[in-house]
Amino acid sequence: MRNFSFKTVGFLLDKLKEAGVPIKRGTYYRLEKRLGLPLAKKTMSGWRVYTNEEILLIVEAIKKNYNI
Repeated sequence: MRNFSFKTVGFLLDKLKEAGVPIKRGTYYRLEKRLGLPLAKKTMSGWRVYTNEEILLIVEAIKKNYNI
């Protein structure tokens, strides 16, 4: 896995896995639309990036959705 100085979807999926909610990327994209999660900002090269606060909000919202 590549390491970036910014938080990408891969980093977010790793945080979810640590929190006990191992989901796949496609599932995350569907949840992003359905739950109204904060949308990522895109870099010039097209990477989706999140702030630390957004990651915490997203992880908590997905845990709540799965009743964890």
